[in-house]
Amino acid sequence: MRWLERFRMAMQMLFRRQGETARLNDELQFHLEQQFKENLAHGLSPEEARTAALRMFGNPALIRDESRSSWSWNWLEKFVRNLRYGVRTLTRSPGFALTAILVMGLGIGAATSLFTIVRAVLLKPLPFRDPDKLVMVFEHFRQNGSSDGFNVVSPGDFRDWRRQTHGFEDMAAWRWYGFDLTGQHAELPEVVQAAAGSWNLFSLLGAPLALGRNFTAEEDKPGANHVAVLTWSLFQRRFAGDPSIIGKQIRLDSQPYQVIGVLPRWFTYPDPEVQLWVPYGSTFTPEVYDAHDHHQSRVVARLRPGVSAAAATNEVSALQYRIHLAHASEPVAEDARFRPMLEDVVRDVKTPLVVLLCAVGCMLLIACLNVSNLLVARAVARRKELAVRGALGGSRLDLIGQQMAESLLICVAGGALGLLLSFLVTRWLAAHWQDLPRAEAIYPDAGVLAFAIGLIVLTTLLAGLLPALSSTGPASLLRCRSLPGRSAAARPAPRCAKLSSPARSHSLSSC
Repeated sequence: MRWLERFRMAMQMLFRRQGETARLNDELQFHLEQQFKENLAHGLSPEEARTAALRMFGNPALIRDESRSSWSWNWLEKFVRNLRYGVRTLTRSPGFALTAILVMGLGIGAATSLFTIVRAVLLKPLPFRDPDKLVMVFEHFRQNGSSDGFNVVSPGDFRDWRRQTHGFEDMAAWRWYGFDLTGQHAELPEVVQAAAGSWNLFSLLGAPLALGRNFTAEEDKPGANHVAVLTWSLFQRRFAGDPSIIGKQIRLDSQPYQVIGVLPRWFTYPDPEVQLWVPYGSTFTPEVYDAHDHHQSRVVARLRPGVSAAAATNEVSALQYRIHLAHASEPVAEDARFRPMLEDVVRDVKTPLVVLLCAVGCMLLIACLNVSNLLVARAVARRKELAVRGALGGSRLDLIGQQMAESLLICVAGGALGLLLSFLVTRWLAAHWQDLPRAEAIYPDAGVLAFAIGLIVLTTLLAGLLPALSSTGPASLLRCRSLPGRSAAARPAPRCAKLSSPARSHSLSSC
């Protein structure tokens, strides 16, 4: 159990360090007193006995340092000592400290805020079941070079794709819609953004309803009974979160619609502005529902296990070309294309967010350079102090550690300020950035905190390492020692050096 004993001793050295230091001092003092008593026993005077004991025993401070060098956690003790030294030096220059902390706080805050948004919008998976298996399928016109090649789908094409292809586990469609919601009592009417989804859309996405039930296949047809599913925001805002609204009727465009369900709070696809859903088929006339030239729908598909998106889309594309040949006189697309669902959701903001992230990265680099310049100027002003510390035995590593501790304190304080600014700026951007997708997913979490800690470490190295290395090099310390002032040759010689040789031997004691 040797490792257990080593662990116990290490913990003792960590949590009882002051007690162990006192024990070491007492032991050194005991041995010095014993040597002093032995010298007294040999007939020396007390003053001579103490001088001889110190000469024989050695420098107690040096012996204490040599003994402590074998202890555990010396690096931690030195680190804490450097931090205390850094606090003292920074508090002596509050203007410099506040300026450096403010500059670093702005840089870290901007970088952290943009990282929070980019991570939530571009990097986090969609809140659906197996989101990596969800793709958007579009039509593609070979002769249309004015668009990006991803065209919305006609309802007739979607229905044929779903019935006649097998590469996808299932397909669902939705389209934008809108209603005038009429108040029932004293409520004012309002225009609400709506969407029409096929009966299997929510189950395909893996989004069970919070209250009520989903659409049925019979309700997803032209001329079917009018039913509606509320989003959580409309359910809370308009109906005060009353569950009894399920089964009741509301009036949309002066027509009665029965409320059959409420979506969960987290469901904001495709846009938080959508307030309610109605069946996809009920928004078409029978003629348009079967048409192949009315392009207004978006198709969501889920991949089968083991089938790639390219292979499944190729099957749809082959079918679409046959549909095109059968309707050659109509504007029917020749091919089909796919795009991952996450990429489709964020396509309009991906490039601006990446550009902004690069911009704040450059801003953070400029902040590091500014703080580095301030630290260089501060090191030049303290060059005499550094030369004295080096002359007294301080190693270059110790001098670098002291200056890096100052840089660390500046960056930690700046990081704390930056986190606070990041929290406020992120909330403001998420609330006021119009058309920002997935705004509900933007919030600081452990990943953002880890990123901020990483930035603090990185900025500490970028801002502090170069000034520390340049100010503690041998050439710098040598220049410091040769600064203008009284040199050794200019100092007055001791009085005993001015005496003649015969008299000097009688005056050595006075020197």
